[in-house]
Amino acid sequence: MILFSIIFISIAFVLYTIGVFKIKATKVLLWKHIFYFWAGFCFDTLATFIMAIISGDFILNVHSISGLFSILLMFIHSAIATIGLLKNDEYLKKNYYKFSIIVWLIWLVPCFTYIFTYLVK
Repeated sequence: MILFSIIFISIAFVLYTIGVFKIKATKVLLWKHIFYFWAGFCFDTLATFIMAIISGDFILNVHSISGLFSILLMFIHSAIATIGLLKNDEYLKKNYYKFSIIVWLIWLVPCFTYIFTYLVK
């Protein structure tokens, strides 16, 4: 099962990264970016769920707190983008890439805390 969580979190990383940097390149929020955001969110949530099953319990540490915060932030980020496009908010469409980069950087924190907490010894 650990292999599936690694695959799913890797897919989440690729999708979310594509979405963030495509929006930065185009400087305008499009529906294809929304797809990348929601797909990344779904794969990240699935990977996190699998990891929770594997661990058997919730351990309160920097990794778990930053991970839960990041998933919540990804949800909010994707929801705001979706609502902004549905409302055809021109300001949001032209400036959303700035918020996306900040969210993406915060989302990377649990990745690095995992590496330094569990892999580097």
